[in-house]
Amino acid sequence: MDKKRFPGTMSRQMDTSSKRRPCVGSGFPQPPPTSIQYGRIKAVEVARGRTGYGFTLTGQSPCVLSCILKGSPADYVGLRSGDYILSVNDINVST
Repeated sequence: MDKKRFPGTMSRQMDTSSKRRPCVGSGFPQPPPTSIQYGRIKAVEVARGRTGYGFTLTGQSPCVLSCILKGSPADYVGLRSGDYILSVNDINVST
C-alpha cells in the first residue's frame, strides 16, 4: 500500500477492464438520508493504493460507502459498506 498522502482531495480510479473485483458488503440497501443515526464515530487515515482508495460512494449529503473492494486500503483500515463519511482532511462533508 502506498504510504504517500494526497491532502485536500480524494480521487478514484475506474477499472475499465471486463473483470469485476469483489466488493465487501455490496448490494445491501442503504438507509434513506432522513433516517441517519450516527453510532460509533471512528477516525481513519486511508492511503491511496496503486488502484485508488478501494471504495465507492453513494450520494453527496450524506456520503455513504456503498462498496468496499476486498484487500483495498479502505478494507484494510476497517471501512464497511453503509459507513458514513463525516469529514475528509478536516473538512465537514456530512451536510
